[in-house]
Amino acid sequence: MYKIKAFACGYQYHQHSCICLFFISGQRLLETLENGVSRYPRLDGRFPQVSGIRFQFDPYKKSGERVDMNTLTINGRPLQIDKVE
Repeated sequence: MYKIKAFACGYQYHQHSCICLFFISGQRLLETLENGVSRYPRLDGRFPQVSGIRFQFDPYKKSGERVDMNTLTINGRPLQIDKVE
């Protein structure tokens, strides 16, 4: 599982903020990134805001097949789809 921290979760741009901690599989993380680029170049707030994650995608490919797995790394290491720690 990958540990994901989300800052200002649910309280965006307010004085109150929280930190949410999620544990997700590599497959779920890939699906989340695919969802984030699924409607690119539309500007509907879907594009992922991430740190420690690097990837490239092809906006001309079919939605759900855009993220290039050969470029997807988490903190410099390739994503492992079936990772469970």
